[in-house]
Amino acid sequence: MSQFSKNIASYVTAEIAVSQSLQQPGQHTLAFTHLENAHVLGQESTYWHVKVHILMLIWAIEQKDFPELFDQLVRILGEQH
Repeated sequence: MSQFSKNIASYVTAEIAVSQSLQQPGQHTLAFTHLENAHVLGQESTYWHVKVHILMLIWAIEQKDFPELFDQLVRILGEQH
């Protein structure tokens, strides 16, 4: 893991934790907003960037948000090349 990834880890994990705490009825949109925050924070780290996209994919599956699910699959696969 790069030094940047280590330095940003606490901020990204804090946003992920808030998102997970909001995974209840009526809070799903706000939960996704915190995943977006984590995504922006971790963008320069391949590790955090892919991890957050996977969490966004899981969110989309749970919400049955098929356009978002498709978008996240494309992004995750794009990161691999």
